[in-house]
This record gives sequence, C-alpha cells and structure tokens, in this order.
Amino acid sequence: MGSERRIIVVLSGLLAMSTMYIAYNKTHTYVCPPSVILSTGSARNPHGMASSEPSTESTEPEYSEHRAVVPRKPPTPPKRAEKKLAPTKQRKKMEEQPKKTKTKPKPALKPKPKPKLKPKPKSKQEPVKKRPKEPCSLTFFSVGDWGEPNAQCRSVAAAMLGWIKKFNRKPTFIVSTGDNFYPEGFTDLKTAPKRWKTDFRGLFQVAKGQKLSGVPFYSVLGNHDRKHHPEVQVEYSKQHPKEWVMPKVYHEHTFTLQPLQSPTCGATTVQFLFLNLYSVIQKNHLKWITNTFNTSTDWRVVVNHEPIISSGKQSRKPTSQFLKRTLQPMLVDKGVSLFLCGHDHMTEFLHSPPVKRGKMEQYTLPNHVITGSCSYVRKSDLHSDFSEFKAFTPAFASHTVYGRSHIVTQFWSGNGTMLYQHETPRPDKISKTKKK
Repeated sequence: MGSERRIIVVLSGLLAMSTMYIAYNKTHTYVCPPSVILSTGSARNPHGMASSEPSTESTEPEYSEHRAVVPRKPPTPPKRAEKKLAPTKQRKKMEEQPKKTKTKPKPALKPKPKPKLKPKPKSKQEPVKKRPKEPCSLTFFSVGDWGEPNAQCRSVAAAMLGWIKKFNRKPTFIVSTGDNFYPEGFTDLKTAPKRWKTDFRGLFQVAKGQKLSGVPFYSVLGNHDRKHHPEVQVEYSKQHPKEWVMPKVYHEHTFTLQPLQSPTCGATTVQFLFLNLYSVIQKNHLKWITNTFNTSTDWRVVVNHEPIISSGKQSRKPTSQFLKRTLQPMLVDKGVSLFLCGHDHMTEFLHSPPVKRGKMEQYTLPNHVITGSCSYVRKSDLHSDFSEFKAFTPAFASHTVYGRSHIVTQFWSGNGTMLYQHETPRPDKISKTKKK
C-alpha cells in the first residue's frame, strides 16, 4: 500500500510539471545559438556554410542544451486607413481666409480736449419774453323757469358743467330770470331750508368742491315766486351772498373789466339792472330805473322775468303790453344792448334792425334773449317779426363781453350742443360795423 501511494504522488508531480512546462513554452520563444544547426532541408557545416548533399536527418529543428529565452512581442493591429472627409463650405471659407497674424494692440488714443467757447457778451437790454395778450372779457350764463328740479332741468345743469369742462373756465356769475320755485313760491316757511337744499343746491351742485361752487346766482322774481313769501329769497341772499344775490326785489350791479395790459380794452364797465317790473302801479320802480340809467357805463344789460316781445303766448298778455309802452322807450334811449327774460317756456333770440336817427344808427329794440325752458317746454304756433331763432328744447345761454367791442351770445341745449350764436356790437359802433 505504501508503494502505491508513492507511485501516485510521483505521477501527480510529473503531471504538474508537464503542464507547467507546456504553459511556459506557449508564452516564450526559443532562440538557438549559432552553433546549433537547423535541419530545414539543407545541411550546414560547423562553419555556417551550406552543404550540397541532401540531409537524411529529420526535418524537425534540433536545439542545443544551451538555449536563450526571448519574450514574445504582442502582435500590433494593422493600421486602418483614415477616411478623408469632404471639405464643407465652412472649411472652404476658413481655408480661403488668410491666416491672422498676431499684432500688437495699438495704444488707445486720448480724446482731444474740446476748445472752450468764449461766452457771448450779454447785451445791456435783452428783450423779455411776454405771454400773448388776452382780450379782457366777462362771461356769464342766463337760465330761467328752473323752479321744478326734474330730469329735464337737471340736463341743463349738467350742460353748464360740460361747458365749464370744455372751455376750462367758470362764468363770473349766473343770471336767473325768475320762477325759481314752483308752483307758488314758499307756501310753507318751515320747508324753506329743505327746498333751498334740494331745489337749488342739489340741482346746480353749488356745494363746496363742485364745478359751480363759488359761482353766484344773480336773480329776479318770477310770477310764481311773487305769490307766497318772496322775502324768503331776499333773506337767503343776506345769509349766503356767495351763492344767491338778491339784496332787494330789484337791484343793480356794475362789473369792471380790467385792461389786462391790452391798449384796446381799457377799463370797460358793464351795468346790470335786475328788475321786478310787471304792473302799472309800480311808479317807484320806474323812477328807480330812470335814476339808475343816468350813470355812465360802456354796456347795459337789463333782466326781467316777463318779456317785451316774443313768439309765445305771454307776449300777448297785458303785462308785456305794459312793458312795451313804458320800458321799451327807456331801453332804446339809454342804449341797452341785451334784455334777458323768461316766462315763455321756450328758447328764442329776437333782434331788430338798426334805424337811422340823424348821423347814428340805433336799434328800435334791444336784443331779446329768452331762456324759459329749463323745467318746462311749451310749444307755440305764434311768430314774431323780430325772431331770428327759436327752439322748444331745454337750454341755457352763455354771454361773453369782449371789452368795448361786442357781446357774443350762444344757446346751449341740455345735451351740450350749441344751437345758435349771435354777436351784438356796442350801440355807438353800429354805424362803423355797418360800413365794413
């Protein structure tokens, strides 16, 4: 048993050595020294010369006992031929462009200093720029028969505010031609404060901060105001003089237009007479009118509720006939330019052609401006020969006095459109304007 084991151990050792030998030969090449003669079909002598006799030995190479081991070089893979890519447009452009040569950056040039300009010598008297001259003027509105604050009358009040916004200026005052409180004035004195608040302040928005704030109403009494407690309106004027001006039932005011550096303007004066004339028995009133007309002024404007003439029914009543007999001759004699009134619920402008009296031409009737259609409109089929324009629509009138030259009157409807315009020259300039 012991011998068999020994044989197995020897055999296994030999097997291991053979495998190691084979593996070693696979990784190494053997180079024979020059003394070894390889039999490759021809015999060589010991001196390295080939023999002409054929060799009878085997063709396998013979190796000497002394052999040199040289490590094998790993085979190098063959080089692949590089594909030449077709030149693109961009590459062609790059090839065409010349190669840039690096150049030294040039030093930055310093900016040349600007030559100092010598200041111009100031003249001793340089002209001063002045604002353009503005003509001296006075603008005011006229409206009547607004005693019922309905939607129709509110549209007229809104048109007034639209006028202020459009022309960016306020009128100096507003003329009220009567019938301020319908239906019969102040029948109950206890409700007077409330009616002032709703029927007047609420209608025309004269409260602080509103557009018509600070624009006073210069008023006369109408036939409806005279029925009950007209003194209430006089008392309100004393308490609120910046809103309501009626110190008496008839009163006078004169406005002076400042020159405003205009040589053609001068200190122009405009006289306003606010009447309460409606009956023959008012002898004191007629005397006051005569005395007031004796003062000198450039313009005269008269305000009364009842008209002298119109295309409405009211001008056919006894009151207008009385005014035609007594008041009209005074207005013509004193050169009144405008007569503002209401009473007829319409909008109308009446104008008489001038008549020659000696060397001067004079009107037989002052221009009539009727604005009695704020709260109510009453159509009429009647017609006056002096009527130049009439409309049955709610409206108010704007008037602008341009120095001593002329007065422009315009009618404006409740929707803000201008209905009519007329230019009234001063009475003593009628002949000059006609010659032109």
